[in-house]
Amino acid sequence: RFVYASVRGSDVILCFRAEDAASLRPAGSFPSGGRSPRSFSLSPDGLFLAAANQSGVLAVFPLDRETGALLPLCARVDLPEVCCVKFA
Repeated sequence: RFVYASVRGSDVILCFRAEDAASLRPAGSFPSGGRSPRSFSLSPDGLFLAAANQSGVLAVFPLDRETGALLPLCARVDLPEVCCVKFA
């Protein structure tokens, strides 16, 4: 139902609501928790988004399942070489 994209220059994660197979509607812009988001991933249960920032910060956000919004940061880990996020 939602599509996410990272934007390095403004250090945000954008959220779009999928209206149908061919159109998206903006649903929000949220700070990535660091500078220059490189990678992000949704948890398999769809409850969290984790963002790896080039500034060496892994930020984890709960997701609002109704709106797709990133809720306030729930975990932050300093990882100097973080570049990719994958859930097992």
